[in-house]
Amino acid sequence: MKWLIVEDSLRDQTGHWFEYINIFLQGLKSLGDDVTLLVDKQAEQFVKRQLGAHAILPPSIFHEMKVEKSIFKRYLSIPIHNWLTFRCLAAWLKSHSVPEIIFVPTVQVHHLIAWSCLVKVMLRQTQARVILYFVGAPIHFHASSNMTVWDSSPTSYLFRCLIRSMKFEIEMGQVILATETPIMSLSLSGLTGLPFRYFPQPVASLSEKVQQVEIDIDDDIVFGFYGGARNAKGEEVLTAAIEKYKRCFSDSKINFVLNCVGGTEKAWLPLKEMPRVSLILDYVDSEQYADYLRSTHAILLPYRTSSYALRGSRVAVEAMTNGIPIVTVRGTTIETQAQEYGAVVLCEDGDIDSLVDAIRKMEIQ
Repeated sequence: MKWLIVEDSLRDQTGHWFEYINIFLQGLKSLGDDVTLLVDKQAEQFVKRQLGAHAILPPSIFHEMKVEKSIFKRYLSIPIHNWLTFRCLAAWLKSHSVPEIIFVPTVQVHHLIAWSCLVKVMLRQTQARVILYFVGAPIHFHASSNMTVWDSSPTSYLFRCLIRSMKFEIEMGQVILATETPIMSLSLSGLTGLPFRYFPQPVASLSEKVQQVEIDIDDDIVFGFYGGARNAKGEEVLTAAIEKYKRCFSDSKINFVLNCVGGTEKAWLPLKEMPRVSLILDYVDSEQYADYLRSTHAILLPYRTSSYALRGSRVAVEAMTNGIPIVTVRGTTIETQAQEYGAVVLCEDGDIDSLVDAIRKMEIQ
Protein backbone atom coordinates (compact mmCIF):
# COMPACT_ATOMS: atom_id res chain seq x y z
CA MET A 1 0.00 0.00 0.00
CA LYS A 2 1.24 3.47 -0.88
CA TRP A 3 1.04 6.16 1.83
CA LEU A 4 1.67 9.89 1.85
CA ILE A 5 2.05 11.38 5.36
CA VAL A 6 1.81 15.17 5.52
CA GLU A 7 2.96 16.80 8.78
CA ASP A 8 3.74 20.50 8.60
CA SER A 9 4.14 20.79 12.38
CA LEU A 10 7.21 18.54 12.35
CA ARG A 11 10.37 20.65 12.51
CA ASP A 12 12.41 19.16 15.34
CA GLN A 13 12.02 16.90 18.39
CA THR A 14 9.65 19.17 20.31
CA GLY A 15 6.07 18.09 20.99
CA HIS A 16 4.96 14.59 20.13
CA TRP A 17 5.34 14.77 16.35
CA PHE A 18 8.75 13.19 15.88
CA GLU A 19 8.09 10.08 17.96
CA TYR A 20 4.56 9.76 16.59
CA ILE A 21 5.70 9.83 12.97
CA ASN A 22 8.67 7.59 13.70
CA ILE A 23 6.41 4.88 15.12
CA PHE A 24 4.12 5.13 12.08
CA LEU A 25 6.99 4.87 9.63
CA GLN A 26 8.45 1.84 11.39
CA GLY A 27 5.09 0.08 11.59
CA LEU A 28 4.01 0.71 8.03
CA LYS A 29 7.39 -0.19 6.54
CA SER A 30 7.45 -3.41 8.57
CA LEU A 31 4.22 -4.33 6.76
CA GLY A 32 5.90 -3.73 3.41
CA ASP A 33 4.05 -0.49 2.68
CA ASP A 34 5.58 2.35 0.66
CA VAL A 35 5.61 5.53 2.76
CA THR A 36 6.53 9.09 1.77
CA LEU A 37 6.76 11.80 4.43
CA LEU A 38 6.41 15.53 3.77
CA VAL A 39 7.39 18.00 6.51
CA ASP A 40 8.01 21.69 7.16
CA LYS A 41 10.70 23.12 4.88
CA GLN A 42 12.39 24.51 8.00
CA ALA A 43 12.79 21.03 9.48
CA GLU A 44 16.12 20.26 11.13
CA GLN A 45 18.63 18.06 9.33
CA PHE A 46 18.18 15.47 12.08
CA VAL A 47 14.48 15.08 11.18
CA LYS A 48 15.15 14.82 7.47
CA ARG A 49 17.97 12.34 7.94
CA GLN A 50 16.34 10.21 10.64
CA LEU A 51 12.91 9.96 9.01
CA GLY A 52 13.87 10.27 5.34
CA ALA A 53 11.51 13.24 5.09
CA HIS A 54 10.98 15.61 2.17
CA ALA A 55 11.09 19.12 3.66
CA ILE A 56 8.91 20.97 1.15
CA LEU A 57 5.84 22.20 3.05
CA PRO A 58 5.43 25.93 3.76
CA PRO A 59 6.67 26.93 7.23
CA SER A 60 4.19 25.81 9.84
CA ILE A 61 2.06 28.44 11.56
CA PHE A 62 1.09 26.01 14.32
CA HIS A 63 3.78 27.34 16.65
CA GLU A 64 3.43 31.00 15.72
CA MET A 65 -0.36 30.98 16.17
CA LYS A 66 0.15 30.37 19.90
CA VAL A 67 2.45 33.33 20.48
CA GLU A 68 1.29 35.93 17.95
CA LYS A 69 -0.50 38.67 19.89
CA SER A 70 -2.09 40.44 16.95
CA ILE A 71 -5.51 38.96 16.14
CA PHE A 72 -5.29 40.48 12.66
CA LYS A 73 -1.97 38.77 11.93
CA ARG A 74 -3.21 35.45 13.34
CA TYR A 75 -6.28 35.36 11.12
CA LEU A 76 -4.48 36.75 8.07
CA SER A 77 -1.91 33.96 8.32
CA ILE A 78 -4.62 31.31 7.89
CA PRO A 79 -5.62 31.96 4.24
CA ILE A 80 -2.00 32.64 3.28
CA HIS A 81 -0.81 29.38 4.82
CA ASN A 82 -3.65 27.42 3.24
CA TRP A 83 -2.95 28.84 -0.21
CA LEU A 84 0.76 27.99 0.08
CA THR A 85 -0.09 24.49 1.35
CA PHE A 86 -2.59 23.88 -1.45
CA ARG A 87 -0.13 25.04 -4.10
CA CYS A 88 2.70 22.93 -2.66
CA LEU A 89 0.66 19.73 -2.37
CA ALA A 90 -1.05 20.22 -5.72
CA ALA A 91 2.37 20.44 -7.38
CA TRP A 92 3.54 17.32 -5.52
CA LEU A 93 0.46 15.30 -6.49
CA LYS A 94 0.80 16.34 -10.14
CA SER A 95 4.42 15.19 -10.32
CA HIS A 96 4.02 11.93 -8.33
CA SER A 97 1.68 8.98 -8.48
CA VAL A 98 -1.34 9.48 -6.24
CA PRO A 99 -1.06 7.43 -3.04
CA GLU A 100 -3.79 5.13 -1.81
CA ILE A 101 -3.88 6.82 1.60
CA ILE A 102 -2.99 10.38 2.56
CA PHE A 103 -2.57 10.72 6.31
CA VAL A 104 -2.51 14.12 8.02
CA PRO A 105 -1.54 13.46 11.67
CA THR A 106 -2.07 16.99 13.03
CA VAL A 107 -5.14 18.81 11.76
CA GLN A 108 -6.13 22.17 13.20
CA VAL A 109 -8.75 24.56 11.88
CA HIS A 110 -6.10 26.46 9.96
CA HIS A 111 -5.33 23.34 7.89
CA LEU A 112 -8.88 22.63 6.77
CA ILE A 113 -9.27 25.18 3.97
CA ALA A 114 -6.38 23.67 2.03
CA TRP A 115 -7.50 20.08 2.62
CA SER A 116 -11.13 20.67 1.70
CA CYS A 117 -9.93 22.23 -1.58
CA LEU A 118 -7.44 19.44 -2.26
CA VAL A 119 -10.14 16.80 -1.71
CA LYS A 120 -12.54 18.49 -4.11
CA VAL A 121 -10.07 19.68 -6.76
CA MET A 122 -7.04 17.40 -6.85
CA LEU A 123 -8.39 14.13 -5.45
CA ARG A 124 -11.98 14.08 -6.72
CA GLN A 125 -11.31 11.64 -9.57
CA THR A 126 -8.89 9.43 -7.64
CA GLN A 127 -9.23 6.45 -5.33
CA ALA A 128 -7.11 8.10 -2.63
CA ARG A 129 -8.51 8.22 0.87
CA VAL A 130 -7.61 11.08 3.18
CA ILE A 131 -7.34 10.58 6.95
CA LEU A 132 -7.63 13.87 8.84
CA TYR A 133 -6.53 13.34 12.45
CA PHE A 134 -7.66 15.99 14.92
CA VAL A 135 -5.65 16.45 18.12
CA GLY A 136 -7.86 19.37 19.06
CA ALA A 137 -10.98 21.17 17.95
CA PRO A 138 -12.84 24.43 18.79
CA ILE A 139 -15.01 22.75 21.42
CA HIS A 140 -14.87 22.58 25.20
CA PHE A 141 -16.27 20.40 27.94
CA HIS A 142 -18.59 21.75 30.65
CA ALA A 143 -17.99 19.59 33.72
CA SER A 144 -21.02 21.01 35.53
CA SER A 145 -23.45 20.01 32.76
CA ASN A 146 -21.39 17.05 31.51
CA MET A 147 -21.76 18.39 27.97
CA THR A 148 -19.40 19.35 25.16
CA VAL A 149 -20.25 22.54 23.28
CA TRP A 150 -18.83 24.65 20.47
CA ASP A 151 -16.54 27.54 21.29
CA SER A 152 -18.07 30.94 20.57
CA SER A 153 -15.40 32.09 18.12
CA PRO A 154 -14.91 32.69 14.38
CA THR A 155 -12.59 29.68 14.40
CA SER A 156 -15.42 27.45 15.57
CA TYR A 157 -17.76 28.69 12.85
CA LEU A 158 -15.06 28.18 10.19
CA PHE A 159 -14.43 24.64 11.44
CA ARG A 160 -18.11 23.73 11.17
CA CYS A 161 -18.43 25.19 7.67
CA LEU A 162 -15.36 23.39 6.36
CA ILE A 163 -16.34 20.03 7.85
CA ARG A 164 -19.84 20.35 6.32
CA SER A 165 -18.29 21.23 2.95
CA MET A 166 -16.76 17.72 2.85
CA LYS A 167 -19.98 15.96 3.89
CA PHE A 168 -20.30 14.04 0.61
CA GLU A 169 -16.67 12.85 0.64
CA ILE A 170 -16.96 11.87 4.31
CA GLU A 171 -20.13 9.86 3.75
CA MET A 172 -18.54 8.16 0.71
CA GLY A 173 -15.51 7.15 2.79
CA GLN A 174 -12.99 9.17 0.80
CA VAL A 175 -12.37 11.43 3.80
CA ILE A 176 -11.98 9.82 7.22
CA LEU A 177 -12.16 12.03 10.29
CA ALA A 178 -10.39 10.74 13.38
CA THR A 179 -9.40 11.83 16.89
CA GLU A 180 -7.07 10.59 19.62
CA THR A 181 -9.64 10.02 22.39
CA PRO A 182 -13.07 8.34 22.53
CA ILE A 183 -14.75 11.36 24.14
CA MET A 184 -13.41 13.67 21.44
CA SER A 185 -14.72 11.43 18.66
CA LEU A 186 -18.13 11.05 20.33
CA SER A 187 -18.37 14.78 21.00
CA LEU A 188 -17.47 15.85 17.47
CA SER A 189 -19.73 13.19 15.93
CA GLY A 190 -22.63 14.47 17.99
CA LEU A 191 -21.97 18.14 17.29
CA THR A 192 -21.35 17.82 13.53
CA GLY A 193 -23.66 14.91 12.68
CA LEU A 194 -20.73 13.31 10.82
CA PRO A 195 -18.65 10.30 11.89
CA PHE A 196 -15.41 10.93 13.76
CA ARG A 197 -13.50 7.75 14.51
CA TYR A 198 -11.31 6.99 17.49
CA PHE A 199 -7.75 6.13 16.45
CA PRO A 200 -5.58 5.54 19.54
CA GLN A 201 -2.02 6.79 19.28
CA PRO A 202 0.39 4.02 18.31
CA VAL A 203 3.22 3.46 20.76
CA ALA A 204 5.92 0.84 20.94
CA SER A 205 6.22 -1.70 23.74
CA LEU A 206 9.55 -1.65 25.51
CA SER A 207 11.87 -4.20 23.96
CA GLU A 208 14.71 -5.86 25.76
CA LYS A 209 17.71 -3.65 25.04
CA VAL A 210 20.94 -2.79 26.78
CA GLN A 211 20.37 0.33 28.87
CA GLN A 212 21.74 3.42 27.13
CA VAL A 213 21.28 5.97 29.92
CA GLU A 214 22.17 6.14 33.59
CA ILE A 215 19.88 7.73 36.17
CA ASP A 216 21.71 9.06 39.22
CA ILE A 217 19.62 7.47 41.97
CA ASP A 218 20.22 6.06 45.40
CA ASP A 219 17.83 3.13 45.04
CA ASP A 220 15.21 1.79 42.69
CA ILE A 221 12.09 3.97 43.14
CA VAL A 222 11.70 6.39 40.22
CA PHE A 223 8.75 8.67 39.47
CA GLY A 224 9.02 10.37 36.09
CA PHE A 225 7.59 13.40 34.30
CA TYR A 226 8.44 13.09 30.59
CA GLY A 227 7.76 14.99 27.39
CA GLY A 228 8.01 18.69 26.58
CA ALA A 229 6.45 20.71 29.40
CA ARG A 230 3.99 23.56 29.07
CA ASN A 231 1.45 25.21 31.35
CA ALA A 232 -1.31 22.78 30.34
CA LYS A 233 0.74 19.95 31.81
CA GLY A 234 0.78 21.44 35.29
CA GLU A 235 4.54 21.70 35.73
CA GLU A 236 4.22 24.61 38.18
CA VAL A 237 1.85 22.57 40.35
CA LEU A 238 4.22 19.61 40.16
CA THR A 239 7.24 21.74 41.11
CA ALA A 240 5.45 23.07 44.19
CA ALA A 241 4.20 19.59 45.08
CA ILE A 242 7.69 18.07 44.91
CA GLU A 243 9.08 20.87 47.10
CA LYS A 244 6.36 20.22 49.69
CA TYR A 245 6.77 16.46 49.40
CA LYS A 246 10.46 16.78 50.24
CA ARG A 247 9.64 18.84 53.33
CA CYS A 248 6.83 16.61 54.57
CA PHE A 249 8.31 13.18 53.85
CA SER A 250 12.03 13.24 54.50
CA ASP A 251 11.99 9.43 54.63
CA SER A 252 10.72 9.16 51.04
CA LYS A 253 12.62 6.84 48.71
CA ILE A 254 11.32 8.48 45.53
CA ASN A 255 13.76 9.73 42.91
CA PHE A 256 12.02 12.30 40.71
CA VAL A 257 13.21 12.32 37.08
CA LEU A 258 11.84 15.35 35.25
CA ASN A 259 12.08 16.21 31.55
CA CYS A 260 12.64 19.99 31.69
CA VAL A 261 12.25 21.08 28.08
CA GLY A 262 9.64 22.94 26.09
CA GLY A 263 10.30 26.58 26.96
CA THR A 264 9.40 26.38 30.67
CA GLU A 265 12.77 25.33 32.06
CA LYS A 266 12.75 28.19 34.61
CA ALA A 267 9.80 26.59 36.37
CA TRP A 268 12.05 23.74 37.48
CA LEU A 269 14.91 25.82 38.90
CA PRO A 270 13.76 25.47 42.55
CA LEU A 271 14.33 21.71 42.24
CA LYS A 272 17.76 21.86 40.66
CA GLU A 273 19.82 21.37 43.84
CA MET A 274 17.44 19.04 45.64
CA PRO A 275 18.54 15.49 46.47
CA ARG A 276 16.83 12.67 44.61
CA VAL A 277 15.79 14.99 41.78
CA SER A 278 17.25 14.49 38.28
CA LEU A 279 16.53 17.02 35.55
CA ILE A 280 16.70 15.98 31.89
CA LEU A 281 17.63 19.25 30.21
CA ASP A 282 17.33 18.20 26.57
CA TYR A 283 15.21 16.08 24.27
CA VAL A 284 16.16 12.41 24.18
CA ASP A 285 16.03 9.98 21.29
CA SER A 286 13.72 6.97 21.13
CA GLU A 287 16.14 4.48 22.65
CA GLN A 288 17.13 6.80 25.51
CA TYR A 289 13.48 7.51 26.27
CA ALA A 290 12.72 3.79 26.31
CA ASP A 291 15.54 3.35 28.82
CA TYR A 292 14.10 6.04 31.07
CA LEU A 293 10.73 4.29 30.95
CA ARG A 294 12.33 0.96 31.90
CA SER A 295 13.74 2.60 35.01
CA THR A 296 10.46 4.30 35.94
CA HIS A 297 7.97 2.94 38.48
CA ALA A 298 5.27 5.63 38.12
CA ILE A 299 4.50 8.48 35.73
CA LEU A 300 3.37 11.88 37.05
CA LEU A 301 0.80 13.58 34.81
CA PRO A 302 -0.80 16.50 36.70
CA TYR A 303 -2.31 17.81 33.45
CA ARG A 304 -4.92 20.55 33.65
CA THR A 305 -8.52 19.59 32.91
CA SER A 306 -8.95 22.79 30.89
CA SER A 307 -6.71 21.23 28.23
CA TYR A 308 -7.11 17.51 28.81
CA ALA A 309 -10.84 16.98 29.36
CA LEU A 310 -11.07 16.01 25.68
CA ARG A 311 -7.57 15.54 24.29
CA GLY A 312 -5.19 12.70 25.05
CA SER A 313 -1.60 12.21 26.16
CA ARG A 314 0.95 10.14 24.31
CA VAL A 315 3.03 9.76 27.49
CA ALA A 316 -0.01 8.30 29.26
CA VAL A 317 -0.59 5.77 26.46
CA GLU A 318 3.09 4.79 26.59
CA ALA A 319 2.85 4.27 30.34
CA MET A 320 -0.30 2.13 30.09
CA THR A 321 1.11 0.11 27.19
CA ASN A 322 4.14 -0.77 29.27
CA GLY A 323 2.37 -1.39 32.59
CA ILE A 324 3.57 1.75 34.39
CA PRO A 325 1.05 3.22 36.89
CA ILE A 326 0.03 6.87 36.63
CA VAL A 327 -0.69 9.78 38.96
CA THR A 328 -3.06 12.10 37.15
CA VAL A 329 -5.91 14.59 37.53
CA ARG A 330 -9.54 13.69 38.03
CA GLY A 331 -11.72 14.67 35.07
CA THR A 332 -9.13 14.22 32.32
CA THR A 333 -9.16 11.68 29.49
CA ILE A 334 -6.08 10.16 31.12
CA GLU A 335 -8.19 9.21 34.15
CA THR A 336 -10.73 7.43 31.96
CA GLN A 337 -8.13 5.54 29.94
CA ALA A 338 -6.00 4.59 32.95
CA GLN A 339 -8.98 3.25 34.89
CA GLU A 340 -9.81 0.96 31.96
CA TYR A 341 -6.36 0.00 30.72
CA GLY A 342 -3.90 0.74 33.53
CA ALA A 343 -3.42 1.63 37.18
CA VAL A 344 -4.00 5.15 38.46
CA VAL A 345 -4.01 7.35 41.56
CA LEU A 346 -6.04 10.54 41.17
CA CYS A 347 -5.60 14.10 42.41
CA GLU A 348 -7.59 17.30 41.97
CA ASP A 349 -6.90 19.82 39.22
CA GLY A 350 -4.32 22.43 40.22
CA ASP A 351 -4.35 21.31 43.87
CA ILE A 352 -0.82 21.04 45.30
CA ASP A 353 -1.88 19.26 48.51
CA SER A 354 -3.98 16.77 46.57
CA LEU A 355 -1.05 16.00 44.28
CA VAL A 356 1.24 15.52 47.29
CA ASP A 357 -1.25 13.05 48.79
CA ALA A 358 -1.53 11.17 45.48
CA ILE A 359 2.25 10.86 45.14
CA ARG A 360 2.47 9.56 48.71
CA LYS A 361 -0.28 7.03 48.08
CA MET A 362 1.50 5.82 44.95
CA GLU A 363 4.80 5.48 46.81
CA ILE A 364 3.23 3.48 49.64
CA GLN A 365 1.42 1.19 47.20
